[in-house]
Amino acid sequence: MKPLRTTAMIVILAIISLASPTRAADQAYTDQAYTTSSADTLVKNALNKIILNQNRPRMIANTRHETNIYDPNAYHNNQNPWQTTVKNEVVVGYPKLEGLNAISIYGALVNKFEFSYENRDQIKIVSDRECVVIKFKPKSGLPVVTASDNTLNRLTGYIYIDRKSGSMVAINGWADTSKEPIYFTYYVLGFLPLYVSIYTLDFWVDYTTVNGMDLEHYLGGTTEYKTSGIWNRPRRVEKHEYVFSNYR
Repeated sequence: MKPLRTTAMIVILAIISLASPTRAADQAYTDQAYTTSSADTLVKNALNKIILNQNRPRMIANTRHETNIYDPNAYHNNQNPWQTTVKNEVVVGYPKLEGLNAISIYGALVNKFEFSYENRDQIKIVSDRECVVIKFKPKSGLPVVTASDNTLNRLTGYIYIDRKSGSMVAINGWADTSKEPIYFTYYVLGFLPLYVSIYTLDFWVDYTTVNGMDLEHYLGGTTEYKTSGIWNRPRRVEKHEYVFSNYR
């Protein structure tokens, strides 16, 4: 189901990358930007740089979509209750999963999330790089305008930025379902109700540098959900992966 998968994967592509500067610029970044800039400024600068990168449509990646569906009848018959299907395809252009274009959600990040240093003195090694750890969480009082807002408004996680270059290294996030699942209603054709329950949702993004540009090397996400209403679908786990493979 496209709308639901878009909701589940919208966060995989939700954050940013920075172009790698020269060694002299690295030192300037360490002495000035990291030590004096707010976490919010660092993230917004990263957004601006990636949006202005006009060469991103030349990216090529392999994607993998795995769906595990729970079958209670198989369980009662002493069979494996999980049925797995896998779909592989090649994607050319901006990173996307289930039709969601990465560029289309960058504006939502600025409007919906706030950023803060987990600990300004904390340095974490990620992919053999010294990283500043930035925490992100939704702003308070966010309205629910679309079905995707029900998920976006519950996301939290960490961003890892190279402390010397300012380049994005990785991001890890998840939906806060510790107290209760995410419940919302999606109206198919504008009037047919589809009731959605999301039990878990998490994602991870790794970055790489190609021709002086920082690009998404790996995007992965998992969500567990079920639906009822006009489309009754049993509880299932979906896993989506995007792996950068080439640059034309």
